[in-house]
Amino acid sequence: VRTTNRNPVEIDLVLDVSVSMAHSIYSYTAATKTTWTASDVNGNTNYYYKYNNQYYEVWTLNNKLYVGYGMELGATYNGTLYTRSDGEAKLDALKTAVNNFIGAVAENSRLYENVEHRISIVKFATNSSQVTDGLLAVEANEATLKSYVNALSADGATRADLGMST
Repeated sequence: VRTTNRNPVEIDLVLDVSVSMAHSIYSYTAATKTTWTASDVNGNTNYYYKYNNQYYEVWTLNNKLYVGYGMELGATYNGTLYTRSDGEAKLDALKTAVNNFIGAVAENSRLYENVEHRISIVKFATNSSQVTDGLLAVEANEATLKSYVNALSADGATRADLGMST
């Protein structure tokens, strides 16, 4: 990142480490079939219906297809259904993104003399806590900051309010 602003910045990273961050990031793939009946979705594969860029599981009752909390598709549905695959855990994606960000900030510090960007890390779930001991100079502490990020684990409820108050 190259900018004409050479003023150092102080960045507080507030990271969600609640148990939901251990869940996978799902990807959805369109099935090749386009005409569906109840017997098509009563197997080992779960199918999903896409509505407003959200995916809802398809289920059956009395030979009719239903979506989500009970929207009926009918005995026959002509359209696309999707299968779901598990991707990486949300926390792993967060760690990758934050480590890349720390690397980019460190590189920016190296590009300009006398610019010492600083980062602190706060994690939140059921509780919140300061991960770093205050703000750390990124260029000198890049590896330390990344090791803190890599040590994060998912547990507890999502209490973003606590993360913002730490």
